Amino acid sequence: MVEQGEIYEYDFGVAGPDSRQAGTRPALIIQTDHLNRVTGYGLTIVVPLSRTGRPSPSHVRLEPTAENGLSDVLFAKCEQIFTVPADGLRGRRGAIAANDMFNIRAALRAVLTL
Repeated sequence: MVEQGEIYEYDFGVAGPDSRQAGTRPALIIQTDHLNRVTGYGLTIVVPLSRTGRPSPSHVRLEPTAENGLSDVLFAKCEQIFTVPADGLRGRRGAIAANDMFNIRAALRAVLTL
């Protein structure tokens, strides 16, 4: 079972003509644990992580730590929300800190005007 705030590897597929993230890269679980625990529900919601970010309320900078398993500074692209099959997630890296999850939630609220 995956949990909100965890980072896994996920293959987002081939690059298209737009700006969506592609290829295998870290993905941050943003779906609530309530849904992640539903038996037989094989999907979860993620945002991709990227080495490039912009000064934008939708890009959250994540510093590497022993807990999150990142080796470089990455940016959570909170405007690129994907629903993916949980069984497609590979190689758990770790989990982000509570303050990073707070910033992710703020970025999601900004993107979705919640």
